[in-house]
Amino acid sequence: MMHHRSRTTSYGVAAAVVIAAFATGVRAQAAKVDIDEHRLTPVPHRFIHGTLGDADFQMALPDAWNGKLLIGARGFSGDENASGAFKTVGLQKGYAYSLSDQGWLRATIINETEDKYYESRRRIHQLTEHTKGVVRQQYGKSASRTFMVGGSNGGHNTKMMVEDYPGDYDGGLAGYGITSHIEWMGSNTRFLRNYDVFGSRIADIVAKRGRARTGIRRSLR
Repeated sequence: MMHHRSRTTSYGVAAAVVIAAFATGVRAQAAKVDIDEHRLTPVPHRFIHGTLGDADFQMALPDAWNGKLLIGARGFSGDENASGAFKTVGLQKGYAYSLSDQGWLRATIINETEDKYYESRRRIHQLTEHTKGVVRQQYGKSASRTFMVGGSNGGHNTKMMVEDYPGDYDGGLAGYGITSHIEWMGSNTRFLRNYDVFGSRIADIVAKRGRARTGIRRSLR
């Protein structure tokens, strides 16, 4: 069983207040909120922290909302606060944002019998449903687009969620996901199976990818 950290709210909201999850899906749950406050950095926004099921989460709702939503996925060593630059850049561009610890931590995942790595899928989807409802309640309308974002393990989760729930996400940004080993390990790669087969072709592969990106950029103008 996970042990969640206790926190207090800055303007008198009682700790662990139970609020209804304004979400549409049957997987929606009630959340326990321990922080609900207005913050000014990186842009003015409402910050919410709490627990959803057995996962701690944070949510950031910018005052100047662009109508869209980012669901974050943490790295393997992170928690609900490990948003990296995704949250900062997202808020600066007007996106609402949320992220959870998925109910497990790297330090205890081996010994905690209920820390099932595969359950990240279920917990991320619960967070998505809950966040969509809170966004709708906050702004009076639903998000027009919902995207997944994350790096490392979060990049892997991003690919997983977009593929498994194509009706719930409009796309995703998978940064250095663990299923892309060359990108993930970069210059620190020690060995690579069958490198002798395609090693001589790497320069050509990189060049073709560069031309493909140029073509995509031109097509979007």
